[in-house]
Amino acid sequence: TVDGGGGANNVIDLTNFGSSAVTFGDGTITVDMGGGQSFQIDYQNIKQIQFADVTARTITANTNAGSWIGSGIFIDGPVHDTPTQSERDSDAEDRLVDQGWSVIRIRYDDDWTTAVSKFRSVFGDGRTT
Repeated sequence: TVDGGGGANNVIDLTNFGSSAVTFGDGTITVDMGGGQSFQIDYQNIKQIQFADVTARTITANTNAGSWIGSGIFIDGPVHDTPTQSERDSDAEDRLVDQGWSVIRIRYDDDWTTAVSKFRSVFGDGRTT
């Protein structure tokens, strides 16, 4: 498990891989290396994940806390396809919006380049490889 601890530079460097090669689970990243090979990273306390084409910022906190301000980015893995989890996600998003947050939700099966390009004010212009 990669644990970013409390440091300022809690970054996982995956710049050798495009974001489209990655799927997310709860606290896991699976990277498809092609040819039927992949690897998984378990992580916690990470602020950013850098890919060849984009940098993703992560957030972890209690969405019931009522003290957030800013933009929230959710990376939803396959578990978020279940009706129960989908409802919980919707409730969490509603709470954040009610508190003035902008919420960005990217699914594991989304085209990351397209999804991220919709939010240039958050992610920037990106990089070309």
